Amino acid sequence: MNIAEVLRCVEGRHQIHLGVTWQLLMILNDPQHWLYRAKQMRRLAEDIREPKTRRMMLSIAAGYDKRAKRAKERSEPTTMIAAKAPVASTGRA
Repeated sequence: MNIAEVLRCVEGRHQIHLGVTWQLLMILNDPQHWLYRAKQMRRLAEDIREPKTRRMMLSIAAGYDKRAKRAKERSEPTTMIAAKAPVASTGRA
């Protein structure tokens, strides 16, 4: 194997890693993904008779709802910045 083949192999692995990272970021920042998972978990919980297990599943669904909310907030950065920015005073009365 010559140096060009080694470099192509390393470059290919780097591109695969970036592709996986990009896909993960897309999922993490997609509110619809998390809302869908929450809905699925609630559907599954409906069929569970054991109260403790059902509570756990509903808690997981609530966690997915929180992730969806955070993903939505991340997709609207200007809203977050405007909401958190302090109001500057002019010093004039």
